[in-house]
Amino acid sequence: MTSFSSADVKQHIRYDHLQSEVDAWGRFLKNVLGILNTPEDEIRHHQTMDEILLEIVNQLAELLNKAKEPSATVARIESEAFAMMFDDLLSRWDEIRSVRAYVEATLANMIKNDGAYN
Repeated sequence: MTSFSSADVKQHIRYDHLQSEVDAWGRFLKNVLGILNTPEDEIRHHQTMDEILLEIVNQLAELLNKAKEPSATVARIESEAFAMMFDDLLSRWDEIRSVRAYVEATLANMIKNDGAYN
């Protein structure tokens, strides 16, 4: 049985790329949309996005380690569906009240829909 560490999950989801997307989104919110007007807004955005990324990694490690056939889940998280799901999380960051529950529901939706994200 394969065991997936946080480092393994980060590699599969291209964590460094996701972190770059978070940073770019934060700059867009601040410089283009003017949404992050104060240092407190920026801190809240970074904290929320860090929490989202950590929760994604933790939940995916748990899912992969429990999966009977982890290769199917790996294929889904390496697909365009995962990228679309993450983009949706970026745009909804300020609406999320429970990061754990939101990430759990979002990942379950992506995985149960055979990789399609709606």
